[in-house]
Amino acid sequence: MRPLVSGARESERMTAFKELITRLQTADLRNDAEFHAVLVESQKLLELSDLQIADGLLVSRPTVNRWIRGRNLPHVGMRKSILSWFVVESGRRVRILGEPARGFDSRYASVAGQAANLNVKQHG
Repeated sequence: MRPLVSGARESERMTAFKELITRLQTADLRNDAEFHAVLVESQKLLELSDLQIADGLLVSRPTVNRWIRGRNLPHVGMRKSILSWFVVESGRRVRILGEPARGFDSRYASVAGQAANLNVKQHG
């Protein structure tokens, strides 16, 4: 179940995810500092652990930890696929935020209210 988030905050997060997708798609893969910054920003915004990233990219957790801490970075040839994975994850979050809240349909609000009134009348 997704956490309850106010409409304004949800809108801000959706905008942030969309901006991240743009950054991921336009990042200079040969620039180590830019790649590292986008990597760290992606992990933070997507709220992913090193292990979740490692599982998604099929690498070890210590490898991801070294990338995030800037001690080591993946070969330039791997960076496009890594950023593509983050684009997919960001897109998933955008779709999730765009969905109506699960488990509640406004059509049922009046039914729930009627049931509550009926319960009060029976016990009152």
